[in-house]
Amino acid sequence: MSAEPPRIVPVAGDGPIEDEAPASVAALAGHDPAGPWSRYLARQFDLTYLAVVAGAFVAFAMPDVQDRLLEAPEAGIGIASVAAGAFLNALIVGIFGTSLGKRMFALEVVRTDGGDPPGFSWNTVREFKVWFYGLAMGLPVISLIPLLNNFREVKDRQPARYDIGSATVIAHPIGALRQAAATFLSIVVVFGVLAFSRVVDHPDHGDAAGAPPTNWTNPVTGDSVHLPAGWISQEMKAPDGTDLSTFAPGDESVLLYLGAEPASGMSMTDYAGALELNASSQVTMRGRWQSDILWGRSVVQREALTIKSDWPATYTLWRSGNLFWRLIILNPSPEGGPVRPQALPEAKAVLATIR
Repeated sequence: MSAEPPRIVPVAGDGPIEDEAPASVAALAGHDPAGPWSRYLARQFDLTYLAVVAGAFVAFAMPDVQDRLLEAPEAGIGIASVAAGAFLNALIVGIFGTSLGKRMFALEVVRTDGGDPPGFSWNTVREFKVWFYGLAMGLPVISLIPLLNNFREVKDRQPARYDIGSATVIAHPIGALRQAAATFLSIVVVFGVLAFSRVVDHPDHGDAAGAPPTNWTNPVTGDSVHLPAGWISQEMKAPDGTDLSTFAPGDESVLLYLGAEPASGMSMTDYAGALELNASSQVTMRGRWQSDILWGRSVVQREALTIKSDWPATYTLWRSGNLFWRLIILNPSPEGGPVRPQALPEAKAVLATIR
């Protein structure tokens, strides 16, 4: 007679282990997959506010890094920003279990492979899959292709390409009022930050808003450029006799002076020393000359303070061919501190006339 297989004796509250669904899978029960618009708005909200926080941190804690970023191509900054946002988002989700945008829309990322609840390492892998497969690394125009593909997949209640076999996003029930408020807030934050950044990059000065741009021709190179609306230019002579082109917005919140002199076999060190000596009656130099790269040019820069008015100034010198160029920026507001050319799109436009 064959032996009977052993029977499993159930214990109160227990069952066969194969009948116990992991918590990550059990969380799926009774919840619908999140819709594409809620997921899109939640992610855009997260990326936007994280970009603001990271940008503020860099500006205050690492100003030299900020200067380098201002010189970098916009496409490169976009790619780096999306990658940084992916890492920061993974860090926040790993610590708090969700992101601010997902909390607003009551969304939850749930593992479908039966593993432990998502932690930092798992979320980091997922966020960079989103960065690569969902956002195409933030590449302009190209990123629209995976975005539309994933939109269609999620709309058809299928996982996004980067979540296949590993995760899904569920939506917890929320009222219509909260859904509307989350949608409104995310749109306001995203477009508000975009509008603010555009104002910073392309400021209107004084009462010249709406005025057409003016044309300026570099008297040395003969190249022309359009100055931003409200900016004016005129020619003058420096105390040492050098011809200078001056630029200022309507409210004269910043003043730019551009001039060139023959190199005459001098080194940059000799020229900087001679300029410092000639300007000693007008400004007090501070610190030392520092080498830098300004929009592809090797330059030296130094801060100064005008003797008469205590205006902060920034001197930038570089050589092009047989000429030494100087760019002087004055800030008529002593409380504002020196203004570096990297912070002024107008300075970049003017320097574009110099080969």
